Amino acid sequence: ANVRGTSCTLHAIEISGNSAGSGYLRVMDSTSVVPGTTVPKLVIYCKTNTDFTLHIPDGLSFSSGISYTYGDAGGVSSASYSHDGAQNVSIIFLTT
Repeated sequence: ANVRGTSCTLHAIEISGNSAGSGYLRVMDSTSVVPGTTVPKLVIYCKTNTDFTLHIPDGLSFSSGISYTYGDAGGVSSASYSHDGAQNVSIIFLTT
């Protein structure tokens, strides 16, 4: 899913409601994602039924934009990710 289509800085990510099982949030410096090909800039493991916020005090720069996937397969190049909402998870990105 595309979050932002231009260059930006990521300051925080809030993840909640993951009742369907643990999974991996992959955040890419891209405006589109090709599973198994687009390399993530950030990978976050999310435990079942655990809400949390990741703060990035100095920010993380993205030159192209921000896209993400969420799925149960680990690793940075997995072709088996599912997309937004597939596992009952809510993800909020704070950018400038």
